[in-house]
Amino acid sequence: FHAAETNYARNKYDSAVGQYDKAYRLAREKGDSKIAGLALEGMIAALGAKSIKKSTTDQYLTTVYLLYLQNKPQSKKSYKIYQRLFSAYIEKKEFGNAEKVLYAFRKNYPKDYSTQEAMIAKIMDHYKDKNDKEAIKLWVTRINRGEFKVSRKYAKKLKLLLLTMQFEGVEKFNTKGDKTNALKGY
Repeated sequence: FHAAETNYARNKYDSAVGQYDKAYRLAREKGDSKIAGLALEGMIAALGAKSIKKSTTDQYLTTVYLLYLQNKPQSKKSYKIYQRLFSAYIEKKEFGNAEKVLYAFRKNYPKDYSTQEAMIAKIMDHYKDKNDKEAIKLWVTRINRGEFKVSRKYAKKLKLLLLTMQFEGVEKFNTKGDKTNALKGY
């Protein structure tokens, strides 16, 4: 742990993260929650440095954030970490994990509707790009049931998106001359 602190103080963040990780694991093994907590805090601080290598971030970031959220799901720092973890998963195109972060965020910050809405919007953009009507329909249903609170404006936008996607499918049938399926769609 002290070696990690020294490297951090010398701006050698990549080395510091690896040493904090070792200190964290050893402290957990020995049952030293104080050092484990300090090492975790140190890893988060080092990973936030501008000069940290992408390879180090890729290796440690999500794991460190998940560990932190396991230990402190509702701290002030956790509020930002949920959002950063969500963004990291979106960036990696791990949308299933991003959705899990959204659920955890909703559980721990149930009244922060605007952040939840922003997270849902990023997930919806993914499904829109994939032209996944079923996934969008599922999210619209969840929002209509009150599982997620979003602004009326956004809920209306989602419903319109779903309707537009459904009409695109119906129009394809119509242009191909498949009147039976087009009528069913309408």
